[in-house]
Amino acid sequence: MNPQVSTKSTPLSALYNTETPPAGLDLLGLIGYPLDNSPSDTIHNTYCQTVGMPALYGKTNLSANDLGNFLNQSKAVGIKGLSVTMPLKEAILPYLDTLSPEAEAIGAVNTVLFQDSKIIGHNTDGVGAIRAIEQALGEPVSNKRIVIVGAGGAAKAIAWEATQQKAQVFILNRTKEKARLLAEKVGASYDSLIKASAVLNEGCDVLIQTTPIGMLSNHSLIPPVILKPTMLVFDIITKPATTELLKGAQEQGCKVLHGQEMWIHQALEQYKLWLGEAAIIDESTLRTAVNQSAKQ
Repeated sequence: MNPQVSTKSTPLSALYNTETPPAGLDLLGLIGYPLDNSPSDTIHNTYCQTVGMPALYGKTNLSANDLGNFLNQSKAVGIKGLSVTMPLKEAILPYLDTLSPEAEAIGAVNTVLFQDSKIIGHNTDGVGAIRAIEQALGEPVSNKRIVIVGAGGAAKAIAWEATQQKAQVFILNRTKEKARLLAEKVGASYDSLIKASAVLNEGCDVLIQTTPIGMLSNHSLIPPVILKPTMLVFDIITKPATTELLKGAQEQGCKVLHGQEMWIHQALEQYKLWLGEAAIIDESTLRTAVNQSAKQ
């Protein structure tokens, strides 16, 4: 099923159910498909209201075929910025005027900024993940051995940022060729997922699970018995909050990191890009908004 957005609709009607721009508010939003179950609009609006930041955040299901028209209309009506999720993170690239260095290196965009008549693509996934990891570790990731499971868009962003921060990165993937392509792109090591036990035995400070397996099933690609208590185990999935991998890691005495922490840090980076000096950055309040949404 392909999502449809009428070309007669402006982004205001699609995102905010109105044709009239709310006075005095910076307009932000999320595009992708499917978004019906996404709590992003609720979380962002709760956060903005709580900290007193004059912004309104909406969401709309959008197909790749409607991207060009939607972005042009967004620029015309004065939308400040957008979050971009699957399946548009790569499809949006041809419609952008310029890319930030990290977005260009990663080849995917999760943040759009409308600035000076330009549509600019950024990617805050990598920096969001690394900041969450460093907060959990209590120290920088430089010289840490980070093993990443998966070779998709999120893995690319995290691997790129980790290598920029001088971490030693190892990519594991079910398809070894995809692991090789990513590893060569960012300067990491790689192997097939079936070698996970041997790779972890060689040393691992942080294990990051970037595939959707935890969201789609009650299985884990990494057997808990090969985990060691010295590892920080991170699953980027936000729902369920505790995946099978994280359950197994806790049983093995590992410190665990939940996907919502990456989401929080990447979202704070988005506010800085969208609103500049007007952005109000309050990690604790955003975490509270995330937790409140999870209970609803």
